[in-house]
Amino acid sequence: MNQRGKNKLERHYKAVLNELTDEIFERAAKRQMTWIQLAEAANLCYGTVAKIGNRVTRFPHFRSVVKLGAAVGMYQIRLVVDKRVRRKAA
Repeated sequence: MNQRGKNKLERHYKAVLNELTDEIFERAAKRQMTWIQLAEAANLCYGTVAKIGNRVTRFPHFRSVVKLGAAVGMYQIRLVVDKRVRRKAA
């Protein structure tokens, strides 16, 4: 994979990851969960949740995202790469 394709794939991955993160934090807000409560429910430290929520961590560990999703009732989390982006990146 060339550098240009890799950058496009990374941009797409980051966009999908940001959408997923937004969904998680929106669900937490609807449940009136503070970030501290979210961290406790996900069994993560508050600093991790704050960094993900404030977009300090650009590419959080997938397991952290899964734990956060489970804490707000998202039990099936998948990151799907758009086929068009994958073909162009190759």
